[in-house]
Amino acid sequence: MANKLALILILCVLIIGCEKQETRVEVGIKEEVLNKKLPIILYGKSLDTMALESFNIYNSSYSFGRAHKYLRREKMKDSTKIILDSIQYPMLMELQSFGSENKFYNSHIYVSPGDTLYFNIEKDRISFMGNSAPINNYFSEVYSNDTFDYGRNPYQGDIWDYKSKVKGLYDLRLDLLNKYVEKYNMPTAHIETINYHLKFEYLNNLISPRSKPLGIEGMYVNDFEGLKNIVETEYIYKEGIFDLGAYLDNTELQEFIESGFLANHYYKNSLTPMIRYYFETSNATPFTTEKFLAEKEFIQNNLEGKMENYAIARMIWDYNLHGFGYSERDANLMKSLITEYEAKYKDSTFLEVMEKIKEDLNLFSFKFNESALNTKLVNKLGDTITLNKLFSRSNKKIRVLDFWASWCGPCIADITESKAFKDRLSVEKNVEWIYISIDAENDKWIKKANELNDFFGTNDQYFIPRAENSALINYLKVKAIPRYVILDRENKIISGNAPNPSNSGLFERIINEIE
Repeated sequence: MANKLALILILCVLIIGCEKQETRVEVGIKEEVLNKKLPIILYGKSLDTMALESFNIYNSSYSFGRAHKYLRREKMKDSTKIILDSIQYPMLMELQSFGSENKFYNSHIYVSPGDTLYFNIEKDRISFMGNSAPINNYFSEVYSNDTFDYGRNPYQGDIWDYKSKVKGLYDLRLDLLNKYVEKYNMPTAHIETINYHLKFEYLNNLISPRSKPLGIEGMYVNDFEGLKNIVETEYIYKEGIFDLGAYLDNTELQEFIESGFLANHYYKNSLTPMIRYYFETSNATPFTTEKFLAEKEFIQNNLEGKMENYAIARMIWDYNLHGFGYSERDANLMKSLITEYEAKYKDSTFLEVMEKIKEDLNLFSFKFNESALNTKLVNKLGDTITLNKLFSRSNKKIRVLDFWASWCGPCIADITESKAFKDRLSVEKNVEWIYISIDAENDKWIKKANELNDFFGTNDQYFIPRAENSALINYLKVKAIPRYVILDRENKIISGNAPNPSNSGLFERIINEIE
């Protein structure tokens, strides 16, 4: 049961991590079909009645993907009838069901307004009959067979070896598709849909490597922050620069534009990090004000219509998750962008999320709450101090919190390369630099801190025990490092996600604006 609950929670996160509305129009679909909202009916049979009762269908065409909202069920003894309303376009939907004996069924179905599909759950997989059976059985075979499973081929310490494994699984899926095409003479629209789905699932697994254990033996899920952290960790000890273009098969933005596959969560989960780390060429640290403005400009200059609207929506959501907006200027930028785009969306899931973000921004006081202030920090001598006590030991200082870790290459580079700049600001602007390690293990922090001792001050190094559960980390939404938080002389947050000190001109401008 614990494994099952863990799986449900992770699947929910993955589905929410996909977003947006709208769908692409498949080749060969008549215009009159697109203008109707005919119901789609699924008839299912199984001796595993639990599987039928827990059968869910997820719609990734919503701005923030979720279970299809317009679904009705009619239960019978060993069968079920599922009616899907308000689907206007042909699209892929995801099926998930938990059966008896901890069995989990997962696949995708291709549906079109007015379709009637028949399926049977048995022998650990879902089998389809009738129209569209070949495309739906193709997906069922892929997702019920460990041979094709990305989740059982995780990253294990070498990013290029991981890419090779992922590429091998992608090629296996293409080989299987060729066999289905040859055997069943599949329609062009179905072949195109499968090809796009496979392509973007492949890219999604590259840019968000499988490195997080699922809770079921041998299974791993995607880490949406993973690639950046993996590369930083690996390339501390390697010569040369990581070639992101080669790693991503030199994919071009035009491939996303031409496909317009916005009803597919793999497409969505690939597009936004591609923009953030690959297509958009700004070298600013992710989720800062500068990166926010650069990413917004890139999207508006290169995308249009539904793609632009989705990319902006996902950008707002991602930045909010990473603590952007926790300064007055950033909050105003975020609220202004929401206001600019919210009138363009009809999807209630988008509007609900945007309203919640605006509510959070309006409630944020730009000061630490009590739980964050009571966060316990440990110094190198093993003494414990709260953040509040740390602040009270001196006043009238501008403070910079520097969140780092022993394994973070860019963190260490900034610590070593920015010493002269930091020393000057300490003297001229009375800036206090507070280094806070989020290492999982105290001894690794101590070892690296001792190595870098010449670059730190005397009383400014701290470690957060169990950082992943820390009130301070959760309050500031520290999900990536290095992370810099600038406080004024009253400990009010001026910039919740400041640029790196290595970007000295921009960093000093923020400091100079503090009265």
